[in-house]
Amino acid sequence: MKLHLVAVSGNSYKVRILLSLLKVPHELVFVDTRNRAHRQPPFLKLNPRGEVPVIEDDGVVLWDSAAILVYLARKHGGERWLPSAPGPMAEVMQWVALAGSEIRLRHRVCGRCAACRVHPRHGAQCPIEFDDRAIDGVQRLARVHGSHHFRSGPGM
Repeated sequence: MKLHLVAVSGNSYKVRILLSLLKVPHELVFVDTRNRAHRQPPFLKLNPRGEVPVIEDDGVVLWDSAAILVYLARKHGGERWLPSAPGPMAEVMQWVALAGSEIRLRHRVCGRCAACRVHPRHGAQCPIEFDDRAIDGVQRLARVHGSHHFRSGPGM
């Protein structure tokens, strides 16, 4: 399996975490966005949107971190990571959706992403803040954390 990524991408990081947790052997393919490799025909064949992450796995090519997480959970984690029963599956998908849409960081300087703080051009002292939507999402998570499991299914 190949994971095409940018080192400072939060979406790529989510996929790397799950690959690690599931102990899936994989190759990291770093995409040179400074030289616009993500906008060149070879990469656009993998993802017409020109964004990371992208995985290649035995002829399957997937882009979008949520789609990749679901694929990996089902293929390598089975019922424990992505239950097939509608209720528990929907609970897992709630967390996938939350991770993709509500918990975000905003960079006060460039507005692009939290990862900019580790970019050499900005240095290690870039100011990072949660935007209002992220704060609301984190507060809601804190309220339900004690009564809900992060993963569903037998043995959780």
